[in-house]
Formats: sequence, C-alpha cells, structure tokens
Amino acid sequence: MHERQFGGTQFVCSVVASHVSHQPSTSFSFVWIAPPPGTGCVNFLATATHRGQILFKDALAQQLCEQGGE
Repeated sequence: MHERQFGGTQFVCSVVASHVSHQPSTSFSFVWIAPPPGTGCVNFLATATHRGQILFKDALAQQLCEQGGE
C-alpha cells in the first residue's frame, strides 16, 4: 500500500494479490515493479485466514523505501 501527499490529500494505491494453499507455508514469493523515483516508501501489508477465521489483517509485512529516503 502506498500513501502520498497530493495537494493536501493522501493518495492511496493498493494492489491485491492472493494465494490459497491447503498446506501451511512460511514464505510467499511474487514479482513486483517499483513505482517511479520520488514516490516514497511502499508498505506491503499481509492478511492471513484459516478456515474463514482472520488470523491477522493488514499487518505490515515489509516496508521498502528509496535509498536516502525516510
């Protein structure tokens, strides 16, 4: 999820990817293309469910920032 200031308002852009597995897993891989320079930090949020029960929702899994950024 990405938030950026535009004229005093926050811009949020989200892309959702889902993965369903019948076996527990400890890792998940995907291909990702970074936004243009100057965009700022990008937060990767995770949600996990087990048999319809939410284990955690929108937990910060990883944050990537440009070199020299915050």
